[in-house]
Amino acid sequence: MTEAFCLFIKWGSSVINSKIEEIKKIAKMFNKFLEGVCNALTSGFSNAMAERLNGKIKEVKATARGTEPSII
Repeated sequence: MTEAFCLFIKWGSSVINSKIEEIKKIAKMFNKFLEGVCNALTSGFSNAMAERLNGKIKEVKATARGTEPSII
């Protein structure tokens, strides 16, 4: 994780001096969530299982209401 963290810091530092506002916005977003991004990239974990469970819960609720569940 240390290497990924250092690379993001280096990239973010070079981008801050950019004249492209959209790139600066992305760099600020990465900086805000840097620890989580590095953890996801290095550990291989994601929130896919939580998203799938959430979708199943919504499907069960829709079925209980008697409506057709939307495709998620």
